Amino acid sequence: FDGDGSISLKVSKGCFDCSITSTDIFCDSLTEFLKPMNIIPTNFYYRRPDKPTGSLSFGRKKDALAFLDYIYKDSESSLKLHRKYEKYQLIKSWEDSKKQ
Repeated sequence: FDGDGSISLKVSKGCFDCSITSTDIFCDSLTEFLKPMNIIPTNFYYRRPDKPTGSLSFGRKKDALAFLDYIYKDSESSLKLHRKYEKYQLIKSWEDSKKQ
């Protein structure tokens, strides 16, 4: 996922989201795969009308965090893009501090 995804932080607003860019078929399959886990993407849009690729967005905090939790759970260090994993860890610490 890291090679075709993004994690966006808006520090001043304290919000975040994530997205995956891939084929429409992969994005549809991923959406169906995540449904039983109650992880619901907020949007899919085609990046170019003439290509079958687009971006699947997780704009709600609970869905973005649940998706990131899922992809990073039990992942090996050598398979992570560390700059994205560091953003994920920052998000986790933000959300954990709100619970206290």
